[in-house]
Amino acid sequence: MLDSNNPIKPVFVHNNRIALAGVKELSEEMMTTIKQVGTVEIIYNHHSAIGASRAFHPEDTIIKTKHSVIDGNNFVFMAGPDSIESSDHVLNMGQSVKKAGATILRGGAFKPRTSPYSFQGNGETGLKAHRAAADQLGMDMVTEILDTKDVELVDQYTDIFQVGTRNMQNFALLKACGWQNGD
Repeated sequence: MLDSNNPIKPVFVHNNRIALAGVKELSEEMMTTIKQVGTVEIIYNHHSAIGASRAFHPEDTIIKTKHSVIDGNNFVFMAGPDSIESSDHVLNMGQSVKKAGATILRGGAFKPRTSPYSFQGNGETGLKAHRAAADQLGMDMVTEILDTKDVELVDQYTDIFQVGTRNMQNFALLKACGWQNGD
């Protein structure tokens, strides 16, 4: 481990690569210390956003679920109803999309609407119906998450969290989803 009293702080560590911000060169002593902890490549003087950069993480992200592999080499077909209206509805839609080649059944259990009098989705009942249909059909499940208060509930049922456009700036929600263990 690097000395916590040292002013040089790693910005990001990935496998055997370390990124350092604001550092143009390292002393021979510091290079030796860093190499002793198993670091093979040191990236100097990069912005803290290096963690999302191909310069630091050149490998493709691969998401493996029970029935699908999502990466740059596989076409993945996700389809299903906008809203889970009933068990029969989601099962019938699932049968149709599976026949068309889908491996992931999507659907919404929570439906935000402008009017409080409009259908707002079936919540946990919809999640249960969605999960049952996906399991029966041998498919993975993806559903949209709208609020941090629902993350633990939705995680009990879904394989993949869908974060919609309106929530891509909701950092509390993104962090809450990121903390889920994926099991």
